Amino acid sequence: MALVKLPDIRTRLRHNVLPLNIEKQAILDSIVVAQAQLASFRFQQTDEEAISLRAYIANYSSLLSPMRRLPVEILQKIFLHPDIHDFEKTTSTTTPPFSITDVYQPGVLASVSCRWRDIVCGTPKLWSSFTVILWRAKYSLERLRLCLQRSNNMRLTIAFDWRKHNSLQPLHYTALAEVLAHSHRWAHIAVPVHSQFLALLSPARGRLPSLETIAFYNSSDSDYNPEALVDVFENAPALRTLSLHKVCPGPQVLVLWHQLRQVSIHFPRHDEMCRYILDMTSNIRHLTLESRNSGPDPSIPPPPNLMLDGILLLGDESRTYAIQQILRHINSPALKEIRLIHGGVEDASSITSFIERSGCFLERLVLQQVHIRPRELLALFSSIPTLRTLVITDSTPNAITNAVVDALTPSFTGGTAAVLPALTTLVIIGTYMFCASKLLAMLESRRLETVDLTLLNHKFTTPDIERFKALDGLNFGRLVCDDEEQKSVKIQFGTGEQPDWAYSYFLLQYGAGNPTTRPNVHGLG
Repeated sequence: MALVKLPDIRTRLRHNVLPLNIEKQAILDSIVVAQAQLASFRFQQTDEEAISLRAYIANYSSLLSPMRRLPVEILQKIFLHPDIHDFEKTTSTTTPPFSITDVYQPGVLASVSCRWRDIVCGTPKLWSSFTVILWRAKYSLERLRLCLQRSNNMRLTIAFDWRKHNSLQPLHYTALAEVLAHSHRWAHIAVPVHSQFLALLSPARGRLPSLETIAFYNSSDSDYNPEALVDVFENAPALRTLSLHKVCPGPQVLVLWHQLRQVSIHFPRHDEMCRYILDMTSNIRHLTLESRNSGPDPSIPPPPNLMLDGILLLGDESRTYAIQQILRHINSPALKEIRLIHGGVEDASSITSFIERSGCFLERLVLQQVHIRPRELLALFSSIPTLRTLVITDSTPNAITNAVVDALTPSFTGGTAAVLPALTTLVIIGTYMFCASKLLAMLESRRLETVDLTLLNHKFTTPDIERFKALDGLNFGRLVCDDEEQKSVKIQFGTGEQPDWAYSYFLLQYGAGNPTTRPNVHGLG
């Protein structure tokens, strides 16, 4: 059988010229023939005929990809998805500029095809975040101007990367002037706390009506705190979030502290820094603390009660989670959420005593990449009977064992849940040491509203999958088996409908290049 060949296939791919319906089956048949021919060859990779067949399969598989038939508005949603751009929401960088911002990468998407380039150029939000690099000898003013132009009137997210006070060249001053002309659009900025740099931002004073977030970072090991008064941020009515990276702006930097609702402190240099910030921001509702140092000096008195809704604690990769000690110096009676990212919980007493002392009704707990033993995990569970949402992702395999699952199983404990009786949402991602039968018994005996499980290296038999399908009260569900032996599965079910664009993003991950490549998908419920 001769292979179907359309004229100028590369041009068709670039401009997204789709085949007619009557051509589709013939192309599919040709792809199968080409794959069979390639499999029968014993040529080396450099052989011309084998290379030609591989190119044919790739080009015509791409032409039939479902991604090419998605409407523009769906593609735009996919292009703006955080995972496409490797956004990091819970960790900080260790080199300047400290990224409070998520910078989109439109150039990568625009290089795929002419159609994608047109969509990218017509999506202002993709151009609304960028870094202004003020130390490179060669800096692209053209790229900066493109971002300012194509972002239209979108609010801007900008990281100013400035390292040496004597490195500014004329083109850097030009770049600053052009960005300052749009200061009324600034929404989120990262800036070094350095007297010379902050003086350069003085034209923005009184012209920051949209500024919501400031991230201060230390650009060097010395002279990081200005001696002169800095009032550029004194009039920013929308300011609600402050992020600090190895730096604490002193009284010389005028900020409307009483407006702040969210504060992040990363790698504080000394205990007084944490105390000063917490004293100045008594109205905050969300607090993030990241440290690799020992806990705070017990001689420093704790701040007054903080009416926090949520607290995020970031540690390092070691098994000593020293940042938890800060909890011994905070009271938060209104707390609803605790997130622990990285590090280890070798003793949960600092967390449990914090919860008991605060008298809060915790509703959400997130443990991400945390070293925690089953005994400490169960002690933590026992202290939060009001918990409604539990998220455990990529933590140590022995964090969740059969004993933990048994404690969550009402039928195992005599009809009532021994721990977490109010739990309605469960998310578990990773490899853990419990049996599939134990997990299923727990799910069958609890009335959970939402479950999202991504379990790696677990053997699920056909009866196991049938038990998943038979779970009561589940309005929507999906089970994805990542391999034929069903050792890795993703299970989702709950009361909500899947967003329209979610399946399109699923196709982008699994089927953009080859329409025949799909995981096995079984409906649940």
